[in-house]
Amino acid sequence: MNQRALKFKHALNTYILVLVSVYLKELVMNIQTEKLKLIEWLAGLTDETLVEKIRFLKEMQPTQVDWWEEISEAEKEAINQGLADAQSGKVTAHEEVRKRYEKWL
Repeated sequence: MNQRALKFKHALNTYILVLVSVYLKELVMNIQTEKLKLIEWLAGLTDETLVEKIRFLKEMQPTQVDWWEEISEAEKEAINQGLADAQSGKVTAHEEVRKRYEKWL
């Protein structure tokens, strides 16, 4: 790949990262806005039955567990091995992987 193509690829990757970052920030802000609206609405409720139903809903929600705690030891070892490989430079270029597995993509 020539220098010009590499610069273009880098600029495109940077642009994509910026777009994803902006989208994620907007998504988080929208969720935060909706949660604040719900908090305001909940604070104004006077119907005890409705408050009890909401409390029941809350109690029925599963506790959030980190996904790392739910995977097997073999999966953890595979992930750690992959990270170690990446840090030591044992990686395959994206283009090569796409070529190798093109018929399945």
